[in-house]
Amino acid sequence: MIISIYRNSADGRFSQSTAQSEMANVRLIEYLKSREATKKTRCAFCGFNSPLHQKAIDLNCGVGELRPVIVCPLCYYSQRIEVAASHKVGKLIYLPGVTQQKLNYIYHALEGVSIEETSAELKVSVVLGSLKGKLKQSSSGLHAIGPGADSLDTMAVAMSVLSDREYVLRHKALKDVLFWPDTERLGEIASTWKNVVYPALNALAKKS
Repeated sequence: MIISIYRNSADGRFSQSTAQSEMANVRLIEYLKSREATKKTRCAFCGFNSPLHQKAIDLNCGVGELRPVIVCPLCYYSQRIEVAASHKVGKLIYLPGVTQQKLNYIYHALEGVSIEETSAELKVSVVLGSLKGKLKQSSSGLHAIGPGADSLDTMAVAMSVLSDREYVLRHKALKDVLFWPDTERLGEIASTWKNVVYPALNALAKKS
């Protein structure tokens, strides 16, 4: 899971109350600004590029040397399932063979596609059809998660139905447990994708 430094809303202190943590936070801000200045704001996880909403995190989670990377909102929340679930900002789903990063990129594309028929929309339609097919092919106990799960309790139930062999290999079994953000919770970001990112997606689709 990704852990980033944040302020405690109750007392204004950093969650890790050390000078080192505060310095790391300053360095992350500086890193983000430098990436924005050089227009290198592509998400390190899914590859999506949206300068208005990217943030910088420490890939080492505050342990050892600082490793700053750029991450988009979807990847940030999906890598922090415990935060996402507690704030009800998305749904846990299971798509065998599809990585979280790929799903996030597809979600970005969906938010960027306009209502009218376009080449971009058709490409997204094909991809979604493939995803639905993969979902139907699922035979793992993790399929119990299903669309609509929004809490860690559901994850616990899913884990309980794994076979002994699956549980031993749970790090592999869980690699395709995905977090699908709720559009209503990310309205501002979704609006930016539709108004700013969509033209770029459409142009890219026409070239391919």
